[in-house]
Amino acid sequence: MGYQLIIDVGCDVVIGNNVIIADRVTIRSYDGHPADPTKRHLPAPPESSKQIIIEDNVWIGQSSIILKGVSIGAGSVVGAGSIVTKDVPPNSLAVGNPIRCIPLKIANPCG
Repeated sequence: MGYQLIIDVGCDVVIGNNVIIADRVTIRSYDGHPADPTKRHLPAPPESSKQIIIEDNVWIGQSSIILKGVSIGAGSVVGAGSIVTKDVPPNSLAVGNPIRCIPLKIANPCG
């Protein structure tokens, strides 16, 4: 887990085995405050929280943001500075704002 990692937990945040999280990553399972301008001084209601699942062998690049209600599949990579607003399939490269997913091809050094 990297420097200045922020994990804001309302609902569960599940982090699998062998996950690498770079510096300045933010993981938020809830809204900070209500969208209603007359209620923004209040904390977000509990029902705004949704579970985040980060499966095994995921690498999350620097300054990425993982938002509520998403799953990041096993073996995936989230590129630096990406904003994860939807599920990432296993063995994918997720990049951009918002992310787009590309199948991750891993070369076999043994041929």
